[in-house]
Amino acid sequence: MSRQEFTKAVRFAAWKRSNGNCENPKCGQKLFPGNTEYHHDVECTFGGSSDLDNCVVLCRGCHRAITNKQAKVIAKSNGQREK
Repeated sequence: MSRQEFTKAVRFAAWKRSNGNCENPKCGQKLFPGNTEYHHDVECTFGGSSDLDNCVVLCRGCHRAITNKQAKVIAKSNGQREK
């Protein structure tokens, strides 16, 4: 499945839901322009959608940590699917 970005409307609704804070329960840092990123809770490659229920608002540091942790699994899955 190809990656789909969140629409502006979904990002706005997720931002409102987050009250301007990182939604990682271990963080909660106040977000600001340039430090706000939107993450697919269930990655598109695993059937996740780009709707509000699958959108998580994160600070850049939390998003990077989560993405780095998932990168190997996603790459392996994509490679198997391509075979």
